[in-house]
Amino acid sequence: MLKKLLKKFILTQNITNPADVVSKDYILKYSLPFINKFACINIMDKYMPDMHNHNRSFISIILKGGYMEYIRPRGRTTGKPIVKKRTVGSIIYRHHSDFHQVVPFAKTYTLYLYTPLKRKDIDWLVDGKVIPEARHWLKKGYTKEFLREMYNKQGRWNKLT
Repeated sequence: MLKKLLKKFILTQNITNPADVVSKDYILKYSLPFINKFACINIMDKYMPDMHNHNRSFISIILKGGYMEYIRPRGRTTGKPIVKKRTVGSIIYRHHSDFHQVVPFAKTYTLYLYTPLKRKDIDWLVDGKVIPEARHWLKKGYTKEFLREMYNKQGRWNKLT
């Protein structure tokens, strides 16, 4: 009964990696309607191939699993990245302009707390060059129509069914 009731309230959001044709969901997000703009549970077991930043700053607390994180703090686009092993209990603060790449070594669950939007889109860091997200995927051969559909899908929070 409680499980059925919770399903009516829990929201889901899928973050897609268009480069992964086998399984497009990179991160699954779960939240409640009244907090989904500030907090969620992330579940990830795949990684994006390039470093990226975010459109908001966040704190992530690892609840289960873990990952290796490769970090380039604000302004650093070349040289060796800082490498950190993140395990259960790790508390990570990431500024919206820090580039990073997360490589899970197990299915990882995190509590993700984030600030209001700082900018509209994220950027990618490829070969020391900062590339806006849409251009990044267009260069990899994806069409504008495909990207528009993907962004619309992952921008929506849906009821868990």
